[in-house]
Amino acid sequence: MSPSNQDPFDVLGLDAKATTAEIRARYLELVRQHPPERDPDRFAEIHDAYTAVGDPIRVWSSRLFAPELPHFSDVIDQFQFQPQRLPTDALLRCAQRLHQSSRGPAK
Repeated sequence: MSPSNQDPFDVLGLDAKATTAEIRARYLELVRQHPPERDPDRFAEIHDAYTAVGDPIRVWSSRLFAPELPHFSDVIDQFQFQPQRLPTDALLRCAQRLHQSSRGPAK
């Protein structure tokens, strides 16, 4: 059986953006190379990967919870040290008030 943390696209030797037709063709090619009678472990791994690729929930959950993704706290730390930016409309209001105050009091 394939390890649960192994990407099914890697097992099939495909890009994650492969079409359904490409996935099916590659699966059939691998099954011909590794039939269950000769290589049952490899066949089971290929079959599990093909089943996983066909299930969109499994594909997205494996992508969302992949071990190579950065930890949430690391992402927060990265953005924590960036300077705060003021919204554009707030800057424009400040500029307008500054311009009005430089012309003197309204009559």
